[in-house]
Amino acid sequence: MVENDIVVKVQRVVLDPRMSLKQFAKFCTASVRARETVLQKSKYPGGYIPKYHEIARKIICETFSANFDDHELYFEEFTRHAVSLRKEAMDFPVKTDDYKNRAYSASALESMVRISGLIAPFLKTYVLENNLRKRMDSITIAEVKLGAMSDMICYTDSGLTLAGFIKFNFTSTVLKKEEAAHMLFVLRNFTQSKHAVEVEPRHCILVDVVAAKVYQGIDTNYLTSSIQSICTEIKDRWNDIQPPLKKEDRL
Repeated sequence: MVENDIVVKVQRVVLDPRMSLKQFAKFCTASVRARETVLQKSKYPGGYIPKYHEIARKIICETFSANFDDHELYFEEFTRHAVSLRKEAMDFPVKTDDYKNRAYSASALESMVRISGLIAPFLKTYVLENNLRKRMDSITIAEVKLGAMSDMICYTDSGLTLAGFIKFNFTSTVLKKEEAAHMLFVLRNFTQSKHAVEVEPRHCILVDVVAAKVYQGIDTNYLTSSIQSICTEIKDRWNDIQPPLKKEDRL
């Protein structure tokens, strides 16, 4: 008798309400139909999570944390890395993550060079610290766990005083202004709670790299009530969220 092994793909389920920072910001500003999709993706995440800009994010944060006196050196490094990554990408099939992470990261680094004029004021103002090792940073609002990792921590007074943070967005889809505001609200509140400091809005920075847009100095306190309500809605709906239909079920 021949035994056949059957591979069963198990649907991953997030039991407690949890969202990434960007998915939460998207949910807050989405239509009713789009909100349902965001909830499904958050509760039933796929096994594949693309990380097309991870190399660029690491290079940028590590380079800025060197705190060079000559700020031009940062962008020379980005240009050099972009050239190198494009060459490396050619060794991999175009549809693979190995190719995409290098090609997309090269584009992100080139975009950083193009917006160097927007970034330069922060380099002059702050001592910057790489925060990527804090990938598990999160804040819980109304029993919903929200991702709250900033890319860099900003210090003033020659590095003695924690002032705020910088978050980079590398996707080609331009952030809506309200999406940016919701992201800044979460990051600011988390930073204040974790470090027990008052963080002024001017030290809360979100850079939409490809769009060449910097969100800074936005007082997001006006969102307190609505975000509390939104998180309560997410918590109340979580157990009833059904998995998305498979392709064969849609036919």
